[in-house]
Amino acid sequence: IRAKVLQQTSNLRKGMSPMAIWRDIIAEEGVGGLYRGVLAMSYKTVLWNALMMMCKNSVGPKRTLTPPASPANRPLPIPSMGRDAFSDPLAAGEKLDEILEYIRGDPQDPINHRVGVLEHRLGQVSEEIQEIKGLLQHLVANSPSNGGCPTS
Repeated sequence: IRAKVLQQTSNLRKGMSPMAIWRDIIAEEGVGGLYRGVLAMSYKTVLWNALMMMCKNSVGPKRTLTPPASPANRPLPIPSMGRDAFSDPLAAGEKLDEILEYIRGDPQDPINHRVGVLEHRLGQVSEEIQEIKGLLQHLVANSPSNGGCPTS
């Protein structure tokens, strides 16, 4: 990566091949010169990937981390001709609310609902960031370099 950057930014190395640039770096800076900037690139990559995963997890649907453990003594299922109307008791309430909204004639657009949820979460994140900002200002104000005394 460093050879590519030097090839694109340095007038002296514009026409050189990557191998020639590597030889030049080793001659000028030693083998350690090949690794100059790797730590900064690693930090940048880790932070970018963390930000992207945070966005993906906040926008995407919630997923269970692991499946729930099955009970040790499961009763035998009762044979029936049909299936249960609502097999998931947690989803049953949401589904019934959705059906009632449709019957009443005020179906809520699922995209608008998601946008509302995201706006609410964004408001919460904004409040948390303001709280962190206040804590950092308090920390800086009480740091020994500012003349304050640290609090424990």
